[in-house]
Amino acid sequence: MDSLLVKIRELRQELTGKDRCIADYILEHEKQSPWLTIKQLADGSGVSQSAVVRFCKLFGSRGYRDFRNRLAQDVLAKAPGQETSAASFTWDLAENEHLPSIAARIASDNMRAVQETVDLLNEEILNRAVDALAKARTIGFFGCGASGIVAMDAYQKFIRIGKACNASQDSHVQMTVASNLRKGDVAVIFSYSGRTRDVLEIAAAASERGATILVVTKYGHDNPLAAMADITVFTTAPEVLYRSSASSSRIAQLTVVDILFSGTASRNLEAYSENLESTYKYATIKKS
Repeated sequence: MDSLLVKIRELRQELTGKDRCIADYILEHEKQSPWLTIKQLADGSGVSQSAVVRFCKLFGSRGYRDFRNRLAQDVLAKAPGQETSAASFTWDLAENEHLPSIAARIASDNMRAVQETVDLLNEEILNRAVDALAKARTIGFFGCGASGIVAMDAYQKFIRIGKACNASQDSHVQMTVASNLRKGDVAVIFSYSGRTRDVLEIAAAASERGATILVVTKYGHDNPLAAMADITVFTTAPEVLYRSSASSSRIAQLTVVDILFSGTASRNLEAYSENLESTYKYATIKKS
């Protein structure tokens, strides 16, 4: 978890100049990078050694040795053939493409999104998120477009254990819910880009009311929604040029929902088991 390689790839689009050169070199030579001296990495990237040190600190490392150790852990943990590409976008639609090819590519993108999201997760942050949800008086789930579908899925899961929750795909209703939250409540906000105007306004309203802001969004330093959060759980997914409601980012978010739900339920499973059995019992009636 907390993968440095994934963070470099996700942040690459925001990097410029020397930092972009270093990132590209590492991603293009990821198997060799952990074993390079600082001089070799600097020469390969076409930058100075001091630029490499600044790059290391940009990703939270104390220095080059610490950075190299984190890279080595990532590379050694990867399955054979599992590469972290420097490419930021994939062409997800092609004229007259064979259906088996489409199916294989989409499955590969979705599996990569899930695995790299898990690689990004930070145990301390996950614990804080689960603690907040377990203790919350009321939970509001928010999201627009495809992220709104994720918010509704989260709502459906958490009501099964008897948590007081609210969710809606109407932006006006979402703002009403957010404006009625208060200290002790949690606003869980889903937005892959972190830039959607509606969710930024919801986060501002819920924060002003004193609610804890828990954000599920993509990794990056230039993310306004993450900057507003008390707790941020990062996801990642391959960027696509054509498919506007890309499934990979949504599946990554749904994976985080399942982790947060399971973690919350496990904190007090004995108390929640009655709710789970009751909801299963009465939901089964609807199937008959």
